[in-house]
Amino acid sequence: MHLDYYKKKHPFIISALRNIKTNKKMAHAYIVHCDNSELRNDFAKFTVKYFLCKNEDYDCIPCEKCSACTEINKNIYPDFHILSPTSKTRKIKIGSIEEEDTLRWFQNLFSLSTLTAGGSKAGIIYDADCLMPQAQNAFLKTLEEPTKKTFFILATENPELLLPTIRSRCQTISLLTNKFDYTFEGSSELFLLLYNLVFISNNSFTEIVDISEKINKLFAQLYMQAETKTLQNWDKKLKDSQELESKTAKDRIKEKYSAAVEAEYRQLRKYFLDGIFIWFAQLYQNTVGIKMDSLSNPEIFCKNQNFDNLSEKTSLKYLEKAQDFVKSFKLNINETLAIQEFCLSFFTENVINKGL
Repeated sequence: MHLDYYKKKHPFIISALRNIKTNKKMAHAYIVHCDNSELRNDFAKFTVKYFLCKNEDYDCIPCEKCSACTEINKNIYPDFHILSPTSKTRKIKIGSIEEEDTLRWFQNLFSLSTLTAGGSKAGIIYDADCLMPQAQNAFLKTLEEPTKKTFFILATENPELLLPTIRSRCQTISLLTNKFDYTFEGSSELFLLLYNLVFISNNSFTEIVDISEKINKLFAQLYMQAETKTLQNWDKKLKDSQELESKTAKDRIKEKYSAAVEAEYRQLRKYFLDGIFIWFAQLYQNTVGIKMDSLSNPEIFCKNQNFDNLSEKTSLKYLEKAQDFVKSFKLNINETLAIQEFCLSFFTENVINKGL
């Protein structure tokens, strides 16, 4: 996101940040509360740049040109550290100072001497609600006794999952949009396939099977997308690991990379399944009289799509199918077969309705 975007969408927050830096009243910890993951993570990093930028022209901060801004953009600023859930369970455990991507390891980075001229350190915990209770209690001590010139940003969609004692020691920045952006890779094709599943393929078993195969193909691509996205942050670590003499150390880095890919995959899978559910939920809302422009995510429907012939009773039944389908993915199931069964259930429904 660009500064102009935040100025337009959240002018009061930008004004507050400007006053904080101008008056040197920066708190030692902030919670960025946002229901859009891309916006939430971007704003957390934006705020770090805002406070660490060396440009004194406050209207242009972050300037994107100084050494701090450019190094933060490249993820090489020596006094800026990030902690995020990289385990398969997407939980951040307390761990130890030797165990990367754990709370103790993260805390230890701030005990080391500063490597920048300004002496300021910054840390972001992405998806901070993934901190396990023991890790939250350990981090509380850091918030109670903050190091000078150090500040943290806890980015989360669910601040209520943080300990009250942590929330009370942070200033909260709210960027709620009251909607989720379902524009993940392949989303437009997925939503078109769902429309065809309900409205176009009423009679043909072959068409239903074709739709099932295409949805399965989109679903299978999620893991490759997770690998690509994770590699952007792990590429340097993996290359550096080749210089290590210890095979055990190399294997440990490979294992952590694999776990990070799995964590990212689970997140993408959640977006994919949520997208399916919200499509059917909005379909039902439309059949009960809610106008298209009043829906939370009208953009997931194409303008030329027509839902007039669908009854409220039928759309509710379809929503229940989608709900059961999404729930089934929490079980140890064959995901390919689950998608096939879900799609074929619409063909069965049509046959029953027509008395064939």
